[in-house]
Amino acid sequence: MAPDGCTTVQVPGPRIVVAHNEDGDPGFRGACGLMRARPDQGIGFTAFVYPGSIPGHTFAATEAGLVQTVNNIRSRRMGSGLPRMVLTRAVLDCASLDAAVALVEEGPRAGAFHLTLAQGGDPRLLGVEFTGARASVRRILEPALHANHLIHDDMAGEPQIITDSSGSRQIRGDALVVQGQAARDPLATLRDTGGAGLPIRRDDPHDPDDENTLATGVFVIEGDRVDWSVHGAAEELARFHG
Repeated sequence: MAPDGCTTVQVPGPRIVVAHNEDGDPGFRGACGLMRARPDQGIGFTAFVYPGSIPGHTFAATEAGLVQTVNNIRSRRMGSGLPRMVLTRAVLDCASLDAAVALVEEGPRAGAFHLTLAQGGDPRLLGVEFTGARASVRRILEPALHANHLIHDDMAGEPQIITDSSGSRQIRGDALVVQGQAARDPLATLRDTGGAGLPIRRDDPHDPDDENTLATGVFVIEGDRVDWSVHGAAEELARFHG
């Protein structure tokens, strides 16, 4: 039950937007970074990284134009196979959306994650949920938001833990989707602190899941072009562009 949170806004269309709050241990604030990697073998990428952890389980964009954001799932049923962080690192080495989906669906999986996947030159925006036992792939055709629990119909019945924070963020996010804000301004949606429950943007040192928002990544895909920016504090301009 890793203490990872995260919220992702998903906006399909001719201009695809994937926006992601990376929520983690507040003790990591200021100690994380962006890794720009060009492996001797494989596809280059830029990814948000935690100290002591491999890249690929936060948010990233690759030189093949693939965008991946990852949300923790607290599954009660583990599998026998690849650790989930190894699997999502391998996704960064995929040349296409179809290859990434096949890797997740067909590979042996030990854990559970939700992925949002998009790629320059491909009109699809995909949501992928997987556990050790099952995987579900959904093409996203309307603006949506995903927090930290399984919501696909195909995954109904999978045992999981839904924390108060994850439940509150999903409810508030769904309301902002209905209001149209998620599509109009994904970044403002991820900075939202309204609603009756725990907020989407997480800065409370007493957060019940012991998590705060450490960074926000925004990816815009138009045609074969991918533009991205990374933000830190809620009020600041982007620290990085690519």
